[in-house]
Amino acid sequence: GGLLLLGGRQSLDATGFPEGPLARLLPVDLRPRGGQRSPAMGLVVAFDKSGSMADLVSGVAKIELARQAVRKVLDAVRPTDPIGVVAFDAAPVIVSPLAAAPDPRRLSEALRAIDPGGSTAIAPALTQAADWLRRARVTRRHVLLVSDGRTAPADAERLRAIVRDGGFE
Repeated sequence: GGLLLLGGRQSLDATGFPEGPLARLLPVDLRPRGGQRSPAMGLVVAFDKSGSMADLVSGVAKIELARQAVRKVLDAVRPTDPIGVVAFDAAPVIVSPLAAAPDPRRLSEALRAIDPGGSTAIAPALTQAADWLRRARVTRRHVLLVSDGRTAPADAERLRAIVRDGGFE
């Protein structure tokens, strides 16, 4: 047998279940908790702003597609989970430091101000991401790399070491 419980925001609030007969059947504990929940996930978006990002794909600059991807990530991440954005070409540029609930309007303005140019060096941006994530109080660490380019073999080797030793997924 099984139990399928359907409902919405107003029909499934926790006030009716912690003490009622349904509470014993549910696979979750709905009793209110004290204290503060620490963020479960930290995410850093490493955003390519090298010269090749000015190239067009179906009439749209790659840099604009990357900006849109960063904005979509903001919509998908819980406000309590820290997110940071670092842009890179030959060197990293902090767009938004790792923090919970970044201001979407301010972040969009910062993304619009980024112009493509320079060569591609991914490892320095991932070093920044790994440093942020090591200091963050999170149980899961993620980096989303948004790039169209290839990097030099020495940078690629550094990149592999950072990923291996960085403790993020």
